Amino acid sequence: MGINKKINAFFYIIYLLCVVLVAFEILCRTVIPSNHLKIKRTVKALNTPSAKKAIILGDSFSVDGSGKFSQLLKEKLEELNFKTLNLASEGTGPVEQLYKLEQYGLELEPDIVIWNYYVGNDISDTYRFLKSS
Repeated sequence: MGINKKINAFFYIIYLLCVVLVAFEILCRTVIPSNHLKIKRTVKALNTPSAKKAIILGDSFSVDGSGKFSQLLKEKLEELNFKTLNLASEGTGPVEQLYKLEQYGLELEPDIVIWNYYVGNDISDTYRFLKSS
């Protein structure tokens, strides 16, 4: 095998490794939330048979935070004796939110699911996600 073929083969292998690494990074960012273990521990802690359970889904408008609507909603639900799990995360659209509900929320067998849908960008987030799939 000549030197040119060896160099080409070497760069081809490097290229394939880069493609695999990029694909893995995309998978990790879109499918496996960075707080996966925390979510699993929270689900386990909330999963008591007799408790009423509520799940909150959405994007940045729904993320927990002091004075935010989702925090006020969570407090109100807790007053009504609901254990609440907030699965909202910034920069996500309905497709990713559905994935989180399926992966984490349904295990709780919730009595109520509150899905905050923002018409300002959730339609375009869904379009972008489906177009890239």
